[in-house]
Amino acid sequence: MRNEAYLAYAAMTRDEAQRSIQPFYEAVTYGNFMNSYIQVTTTTETREEAQKIARCLVEQKLAACAQIAGPITSTYRWKGKVETAEEWLCLIKTQESLYSELEKTIIGLHSYETPEIIAVPIIKGSREYLSWLKNETEKLDLKVEA
Repeated sequence: MRNEAYLAYAAMTRDEAQRSIQPFYEAVTYGNFMNSYIQVTTTTETREEAQKIARCLVEQKLAACAQIAGPITSTYRWKGKVETAEEWLCLIKTQESLYSELEKTIIGLHSYETPEIIAVPIIKGSREYLSWLKNETEKLDLKVEA
């Protein structure tokens, strides 16, 4: 089987070979391999709290950006009662590998006893946007040698 694959690849023209590996090249270059980017959603009681969380996440490079929308009306069950509240929605773009640290940071800043923190994969995006998202969430690991 390995020989057959090699022979098929060897018989390709240069252009055919490049096209056959293009999806893998793009996945590595633009980081859109295996749903490596996510959008995290949380809601807050006030606009100010949403802005504080968004700014902290972006400053710490845990998120490339965060949009705040609202006010929105949320209806939910809490401690056995149906509640309705005005809230602010935060849509946060980040790398999947940063989720745990991002979640801890949101919990540390959030006023709710049990904040909504959910993530969904970004399965498609423009090359430029995903490249920007990756660059804005990469932390430099500068080590000083003694």
